[in-house]
Amino acid sequence: MELSKEQFKVRQEALSILMKEFDNNKVIYACADEWCRKYVTTSGLVSYCKAYYNSIKSEVENGLQNSRS
Repeated sequence: MELSKEQFKVRQEALSILMKEFDNNKVIYACADEWCRKYVTTSGLVSYCKAYYNSIKSEVENGLQNSRS
């Protein structure tokens, strides 16, 4: 799906904000891509991505624990 000009602008702003908050590029780009398709502003972006990052981190940790059992 191609982004509209407005979505592209939101994605650029989201990437700029997230790169100051996170050091995981996979999380940054996944959040920005999902965010720009759903929202027209970056208000709430960091909180959303912190929740996203924590859920991904939790899934990875649970997967590692399950593989050790």
